[in-house]
Amino acid sequence: MTVIYDIGVALTKFFFTLFGQWKVDGRKLVPRHGPLILVCNHLSNADGPALCASMPRRVQTMAKRSLFSNKLLGWILRAWGVYPAETGQRSAKTIAWALETLGEGRVLAIFPESTRSPHGMRKAMHGAAYLAARTGAMIVPIGITGTENIPGFWRIAFPLCRISVKIGEPFKVSKVSKALQSSALETMTTEIMQHVAALLPEDYRGVYSTEI
Repeated sequence: MTVIYDIGVALTKFFFTLFGQWKVDGRKLVPRHGPLILVCNHLSNADGPALCASMPRRVQTMAKRSLFSNKLLGWILRAWGVYPAETGQRSAKTIAWALETLGEGRVLAIFPESTRSPHGMRKAMHGAAYLAARTGAMIVPIGITGTENIPGFWRIAFPLCRISVKIGEPFKVSKVSKALQSSALETMTTEIMQHVAALLPEDYRGVYSTEI
């Protein structure tokens, strides 16, 4: 439902501009073609709309399945191309969907912390590293601040706060065709998350406070 997505992005831009102080840095760094994995810290349910509104390309992402229990919200999320995923679990169906999305040359946004972490980044899961290593897709690190001050999904229309989206230089991890050991995925994940942390103020970095 491309029309619904475009309307949603336009409304988000309108509300963020009119009722918030929204700033995007680095939009020109986003490659305009080919598969991309956007990797971002996770502060609130407003991160997804903020990310989509900040990108020059259409973004697909995942959200915890419980959000889809609200029929209206679930319809909106599906219309935006959001996939319902199990929080903190590895799902063969979710992985297959993500691989298909990237295989079609689209943009996939991932919040590797899996849950909201408004008080500093927490240890990330390996999904982004796994997908990047399997597909060879370019990774774009993104640091978001301010969305933790938007109290709920429906308050996105009136953010009344400063929202910053900082986009970093794209990079790649080594592509592999064989099974990856957990230690290799952990190393890749740490590298990816430190790129994200480098885009954030120190008090947002949490367990990834070490400079890259």
